[in-house]
Amino acid sequence: MTAPSQMSLRRIPDALSLRVRIAYAAGWDALIDTHTTQALQFVCEFAPRLPVLGALDLYFRVTAVPEAMQEAVRVGTLTALDVESLPPLTVLPSVAGWQRLRLDLLIEQLQYRRRYHQRTLALARMVGARSAEAVVATHVENAIGFARLLKGIMPVNVATDRYIRDRKDNETFQDVVKRIGKKDLHAMLEDLTHVPPYEVDPSYYSDWGDPREYTIGDMGIGECAGEVVSVAQFALASADRLIFEAQLHLDSGDFGKADDNAYRAMLQAALSLVRAEWPEAPDDAELINTEFRKRFFDTNIWGDRYAGSKFAQYLFIRHGSGPNPRQEQARRLVEEAQLFVEAVNRGHDILTERAAR
Repeated sequence: MTAPSQMSLRRIPDALSLRVRIAYAAGWDALIDTHTTQALQFVCEFAPRLPVLGALDLYFRVTAVPEAMQEAVRVGTLTALDVESLPPLTVLPSVAGWQRLRLDLLIEQLQYRRRYHQRTLALARMVGARSAEAVVATHVENAIGFARLLKGIMPVNVATDRYIRDRKDNETFQDVVKRIGKKDLHAMLEDLTHVPPYEVDPSYYSDWGDPREYTIGDMGIGECAGEVVSVAQFALASADRLIFEAQLHLDSGDFGKADDNAYRAMLQAALSLVRAEWPEAPDDAELINTEFRKRFFDTNIWGDRYAGSKFAQYLFIRHGSGPNPRQEQARRLVEEAQLFVEAVNRGHDILTERAAR
């Protein structure tokens, strides 16, 4: 996390820049307070195993405290620490006197100390995970505050406003998502998936802080490869969206639409592979099946490492058999579509690797 004095305001409108900087500084202070509280608890718990300063350094390691924040956390922890209440540091057994002449005892002592320190580190990581939860909770609160501040400016407020409004006492974000349901969440975000044409709203085609509109005129050498990858990723993202909608239809009992969306998802994924070799390939179900079979199935170019070309059969069977609106068949097809799309993702990786050779 960047220190408040170094934060970038490039994407923030001038009218909000001061308020955003103030909110960011408050969030920074909130994180320092959280880390200080957790570090204080950490130091007290590890007092029998580590000296105070050593425990603080270990806390910084296992919780990844930003370097710019460490000094403030260190000062706050030491200031709040009641040294007199700490339990004494455990004295590890040592070899003394004539026992120092016993090589076996010296080795046993070294092994014991190594196991002791390894156990200390393992315990520190476990406690650090608990501390990380508290830090994440603070980050979430900060993010929610920013979303409220930037309401109407950045679309993240659509999800966080609903979270703030509907959240019950002690309910996590995951609990809220589960209670609201995928269908309502999808409806909340639906308007964010549509980008209007340039003629309707040119503001979508420029970036805050940059007066230029988006073009590919200043594209650098080699960047065209990124553009090609994006086309495939868009197609696969569309397939993922169709699978998600198919799952929604399953949950609502509309098995016919679930079947149709799962089939269309497989078609979109297959088309993304076909267009890697034939960019102008039309979006036609019969042609997609034919070209996918000819170019990737019959040639054994594409296939899962362990399942071979099994997943391709899911597309061919559904294409040949037609729609099946029964519940169990629709549920199975949605699962098969997920496997097929994942396999196509791996297929794109295979093609990319071969092209790079």
